[in-house]
Amino acid sequence: MTEERPRKPGRILKPLKTAALSLIGAFVAYGLGTFIWIHSGSNEWQLSSEEDGIKIWTRKVRGDSLLRVKAQMHAKARLSSVLAILEETEVLDKSIGIDKVNVLEKKDTPLLHVEYHHYVHNMPQPIGAREFILQTNYAQDPKTRQLDLNVLAAPNKLPPVNDLVRVNHLNNIWTMTPRAHGEIDLTMIADIDLGGNLPFFAKNLIMPFGIKELFKSIRTMSAQDRYRNAAIPHIAELDDAESASVPDSARAGQ
Repeated sequence: MTEERPRKPGRILKPLKTAALSLIGAFVAYGLGTFIWIHSGSNEWQLSSEEDGIKIWTRKVRGDSLLRVKAQMHAKARLSSVLAILEETEVLDKSIGIDKVNVLEKKDTPLLHVEYHHYVHNMPQPIGAREFILQTNYAQDPKTRQLDLNVLAAPNKLPPVNDLVRVNHLNNIWTMTPRAHGEIDLTMIADIDLGGNLPFFAKNLIMPFGIKELFKSIRTMSAQDRYRNAAIPHIAELDDAESASVPDSARAGQ
């Protein structure tokens, strides 16, 4: 009968040591890559995609990990139609992950409109649920009829909720320039951090796609009866006579 020799400690520790070194190497590589990424950036808009009439740009600002995103399209839509979509508080399709939108506060004057909304958006994994408290304000140029709309995170408007990730950083700038024959140039610059444990590289992949889908939805919904003939107080549309005085070179992005 052959006596079984005890395994040497080195044979047991060597795989553990290799795994530990690999793990340390991965952490070092990730940390170095993150450092290089954060401290890189040209601060210039780079065209990311142009598809189905929608252009998407991204901009990397040195010192930030997240990309800014700009989207632009020309569509058959009225100012009031797009505004009604963006300010919609009745959730018609709950499959998007939103059950209810609450209006916390609203002030409407001929010069400025300010409104606060609150809702929870159950997004697909790996994002999960996000709580939004947003301030929307907009004003219209009385001559060109251009509408400038800002959407800002207002996280301190309500007390925090346990086990719910609240979006603390959101600054979206919309520019709506009306054109002849009921058309519009729509531009959005988005600066959003969805928060939570989602890594920055995942957020940078998600945001351009999400904004492109938003623009597609706006184009589709603006043709629906609910929004096509919407009327928003204090918002003047550009009729054909006025549009003749606005040169095509003034279009957004040109």
